[in-house]
Amino acid sequence: MARTWTITPKTHEVALLISQGMTQERAAKEAQIALRTLEHWLERPEFQSLVEQYRAHVVDKLALALDEGMRSMVALWQQMVDGGVR
Repeated sequence: MARTWTITPKTHEVALLISQGMTQERAAKEAQIALRTLEHWLERPEFQSLVEQYRAHVVDKLALALDEGMRSMVALWQQMVDGGVR
């Protein structure tokens, strides 16, 4: 009989680490779980989905940060062109 698998705070922690680009080895060490445990989790569609959800959130945050950064750069450039920044 297959064991029941439940998403826990630990699986959320590891999914977030993986979604941010951390290696499997480092994420397992950081979360204090065995690498083999993480490898088993990565085989589960539920865990894969969780990683993808976190990854999408991280990408959204990066896109917002880039947009804000570009707006600031354009504003500073415009001030330079207008003679306001030296």
